[in-house]
Order: sequence, then C-alpha cells, then structure tokens
Amino acid sequence: MKNKKDEQLNDIFNEYITNSESPRKDVTSRAKLLLKHSEGDLPTKQNSLSPCLSSEKTTKPKFTFSFFVKIFSPLALASAVILCVAFLTPSFQTSFGEHGPQGETGGNGDGSTSFSISDLKVAQPNNFEHLDFIPFVEKENVREYREYYPKETISDKVDATKPILYFLNYESQFDPDVNLYVGHDYCTISDLDEYTEAQEKLSFDKITFHIKKEIDRSLVFFKYTGYQYNIEVDSLPSSNMNLFLKNIDDSF
Repeated sequence: MKNKKDEQLNDIFNEYITNSESPRKDVTSRAKLLLKHSEGDLPTKQNSLSPCLSSEKTTKPKFTFSFFVKIFSPLALASAVILCVAFLTPSFQTSFGEHGPQGETGGNGDGSTSFSISDLKVAQPNNFEHLDFIPFVEKENVREYREYYPKETISDKVDATKPILYFLNYESQFDPDVNLYVGHDYCTISDLDEYTEAQEKLSFDKITFHIKKEIDRSLVFFKYTGYQYNIEVDSLPSSNMNLFLKNIDDSF
C-alpha cells in the first residue's frame, strides 16, 4: 500500500507533466542517445548533426582579384626579365641588324639583308641586254647600265657572283633622263630608303605605285614578283605621270 507521501509526490509530478511544455526534440533525442551510450562514447554535437547543418562553416579558398595578382605578378616580372635578357644578347640583336630594324649591316626586320651602295662591287657591262624583270625598258633607250655585286658570299641568294642591284639610265616618252634602280626583295639598299617614304598611291591592274613628289622630281617605288623598283623621274603633270606608270603596269 502506497504511503501518503509517495502519493503526494506522484500527484505533483503528474501535474507538472500535464501543465508544462514538452521538451524540444533535440533534447529528447540526446536523452535517448545518453541511454544507449556511455558518457565516454557519446557523440559530439558536431558529429551528430547532419553535414549540411554543421555549426562550423568549412572555409573555402576565395579567388579574388588580389589572389590572382599575388599569383601572376611574379610570373609577369619573370617574363619581363627574360625578354630583357634576350633582347640584350648578341644573337637576338644580330637578327635585327647591328643598328636595329633598319640597320645598314646585318638583317632587317623583314628578314632581308641590308647594304649601302658603297658596300658593293660595281660592274659596267658594255651593252645592256634585255632583262625579263624590266620589260618596260627597251634596249635602244638605255644610256647607262650598271650591276652591283656583294663583295663576299653571304648565303645562297646573296652570292658574290650574282648581281643584287641593277641601275639603268634611260629615255622614256615623257622624260629623256629616267634613273631606275632594281633590287631583289631579299636585299635592302639603305641609299634608296627615300623612295620607300612615298605616301601617295596609284594602283592599276597589277601594280600599286608609291609616289613621292618633290619640286623638280618624283620618286616612285613598287614591288613586283620578287623585285623592288625605284624610279627617279622629272616632275610630270598628273596626266603624264599616270600614263608613264600605266605603261609600266601594262608591260608585265
């Protein structure tokens, strides 16, 4: 038979259960785990939670602008140093010529070899024979003809036995005193640089002519089938200049 004191305690407990709020689910779950595990084996809060609900956030690397600067700035600096060292080496300078892209010795930026006329040997054949790459000049109109050779063989193309520059002084329908220099496109003659400064252009079916007009003369430059042509002609009226150049274009 229950004593009176036990009944009173039981009534108080039942009243508390009835009137009090139910405990949270995580409290009851943890109580159940406590009943199943000893205190030493009890899982920690972090491990018992779902990975998606972990109270500690996983730190991930942030790829910000400053991050890329830190990574790539040393690479950019190293590349700049390598380029500077390469530019200062003799082999690099040789590929551009002793005096840069337009140097008078060595190579040019376009891969051609540069000379001045004084660097070449001059030959003056007794008679001018027709040359296929100068079809616009008739043999009987040539007043002077010269050939220029390199003083030594540099390559298969730049051979001491082969002319690399031709000079003709001839008469034309529009000018009795035309000067013409013709060179191979694998050689550049520094004395003729002023011809390539021509700004005005005139194009026909095959050729685009570059013209530099001065007070008493005109300089004309054009390229065709592996040759470079440099013409000095009197300052002609525009109509005559057009006909003079049109005849050259038609001859090819």
